[in-house]
Amino acid sequence: MQPTCSSIQKLLRQSFITLLFIIFNIIFIKYSKLYSINSKLYSTIKIPFEEILSKDYKIEAITTQAGLRVMNWNLQCESNLMFDDAINIPNPFVNYLGYKLKQILKVVDTYAPDVITLCEANPIVHITKELSERGYQIEYTSLKNEFPYGACENGTESVLTAVLFKVEKLAFMSKRDLYMSRLAVDYPLLQRLGGKAPETDRFKFLQAFETYNTATIVNLQYEDKIVQVAAVYPNWSPLIEPVKYFQLKYVQAAMMESHAEFRIMAGDLNTRPSSCNYFMLGGVQLSPKECDEMTQPFIESMSRSKGRVIKFQEVCAEEVIGYPLELKSAFAGEGEERKVVVGEKTLIAIEPYSTTTTCVFEDTLDYIFTDLKVLEKEEVYYDQVLANSQCVSDHVPIVAVLGK
Repeated sequence: MQPTCSSIQKLLRQSFITLLFIIFNIIFIKYSKLYSINSKLYSTIKIPFEEILSKDYKIEAITTQAGLRVMNWNLQCESNLMFDDAINIPNPFVNYLGYKLKQILKVVDTYAPDVITLCEANPIVHITKELSERGYQIEYTSLKNEFPYGACENGTESVLTAVLFKVEKLAFMSKRDLYMSRLAVDYPLLQRLGGKAPETDRFKFLQAFETYNTATIVNLQYEDKIVQVAAVYPNWSPLIEPVKYFQLKYVQAAMMESHAEFRIMAGDLNTRPSSCNYFMLGGVQLSPKECDEMTQPFIESMSRSKGRVIKFQEVCAEEVIGYPLELKSAFAGEGEERKVVVGEKTLIAIEPYSTTTTCVFEDTLDYIFTDLKVLEKEEVYYDQVLANSQCVSDHVPIVAVLGK
């Protein structure tokens, strides 16, 4: 059967439309760094990045008491922004990184912290000289391709956690790098932490623990006492909330292996104030069933996310679970109240309104847990200190003055 003239015209018209669509997408991808994609509205908005980069955020330190000034901050690993065609940022990567580094130093100069705990800390590799000139010693934990429990693509190095401290006020004693994906290959360790896995297909089950997360634990001499500082960055997904529990428990177990009079555990703990892990970090003990009930709303909110869901009742061997260290959140009691009812328990958390705000997410994820006295706290700036409001890893810094 010979094609008719109309069918040929129709085919040519469809081919032309397809060609225009391809050309449009090529142009869009090429220049997408001038755009920001609002994933909630699925709309494309042109943003003049020069205006964003020219913002001068007004922050000031209000604390006056003497003590140990501790700042915690998730800086965001720029590996998320390396591609020219990335459309999750509103401006070219090079310009944004240059802006970010200046802002980091500005915040450090404003607050003048004695100790800094960082997560997604890769930006500091670009300003080690400037930080050293300000009197900081830098101790960090990175993922390298040669390390058995974690690797990065293309053999690159990614600094996930770091502890910085003023050498004029604190003396370095020891450091320990913790790679949380060890839980995926060291089943006896998971068992010692109170975990379990099915005897059949155990290897596949434990793959959920193969995450790129770390902690940096540093022991410091502060006056006549030893203060232990841990910068901690656990897994984020509520779908595998028990993995986060065992990661944090692994960190605390490692902290307890060395002597210290006081301890600070800080970081982007990827833990909301209404979650079971938050309450357990504050000393509450819960059953695995209660933890599953408290986690379920977060799982349902991620209905579009794919991935296996792991329940506490699947992986916890103990009837009552919690964390071994008695630590309290430095910012607990100030901010927004969250009430959670589970069984006959009513749990209340009061924490800052938000430490990260984007077009798709807004809540507190960053904490300073400690057994030191909280003498004073800096104001939490809810507006982004950094320009990027589209990427979920741009957080705001939190600062507290601690005392013995």
